[in-house]
Amino acid sequence: MRYVVGYTPSDRGADAVALASALARAQGAHLDLVYVVDRRTPYVAMNPEGSRVSAAEQKVLSAEREGLALVPKDLEARFHVRQADSHAAGLIEAAVEYKAGLIVVGAASAGLFKRYTIGSAANALLHASPVPVALAPRGYRHTEPITRLTLAVGQRTGAEAAIDVAVEAAERHGVPLRLVSLVELDAEGDSGENINAAHVHANTVLTAAAHRLPAATRSRWKSPTGAPSRKRSTTSNGTTARS
Repeated sequence: MRYVVGYTPSDRGADAVALASALARAQGAHLDLVYVVDRRTPYVAMNPEGSRVSAAEQKVLSAEREGLALVPKDLEARFHVRQADSHAAGLIEAAVEYKAGLIVVGAASAGLFKRYTIGSAANALLHASPVPVALAPRGYRHTEPITRLTLAVGQRTGAEAAIDVAVEAAERHGVPLRLVSLVELDAEGDSGENINAAHVHANTVLTAAAHRLPAATRSRWKSPTGAPSRKRSTTSNGTTARS
């Protein structure tokens, strides 16, 4: 398994490397740090006969040194420079070429919710990437193997596909999967009916996930109002689905 990491010599790039390392340690994956530059940017590896290193080339070499230094020593990683029209295009091209199972990028630093702000590059990836995209929260620095996955799923088109990816990822990483059911409780109408609709949606999400889980997997859910969990029958292989 290979993970493409959208690296830049910045806090955002360090966040991406940290999250990718945590995921890779749980999976035993190889990291491909991809540094995307403008097509007009010279790069020393493309001009091996050159006797001088330009400022632009030096910047790339520094990025390679700094990026690889962030990767834990127990993980395999390589640094790649891609010339592309955009950051997102370069990462997608790399993911397709390397047959990567994931693209990891850092969150933008602007916006009300700064830790999880989706920047222009991440937004483009989410709309065009043929492989899953992981967004590292701003300031993320944990490199220990992940211990749980959480899927927030609502009522929009594509929810079933998201459940499929989450179940597969949790099984692959060998960690519990928590499902968070997203329902608008302050919508127009009777509040009691809205809460009941939330319960119905939560149960529907869990049922859909349970059908996708491997045989002999335990699942349980917790209602949006915090009521006690209700256990559903199955045996356990260590994966837990919650909603």
